[in-house]
Amino acid sequence: MKLKERPLVVMECTIIDERYMNLGVEHDSARQLMQQYKQRCHLFNGDFTLLWHNSRFINPQEIILYRKIIS
Repeated sequence: MKLKERPLVVMECTIIDERYMNLGVEHDSARQLMQQYKQRCHLFNGDFTLLWHNSRFINPQEIILYRKIIS
């Protein structure tokens, strides 16, 4: 079997939620950190793997953040 492993790089709740890094979405720090991880992956020709739970598509600010990260 030819398998390719793609490790998880960013999970939104780890960066946004209060019980983890608590960067929230009110400030730009969460977006900046996610962009840094994305740029680092691309620097080494890696895959930026983002886990964004579908339950997070309720808060308009989080939707905006998601769109910025995937663009």
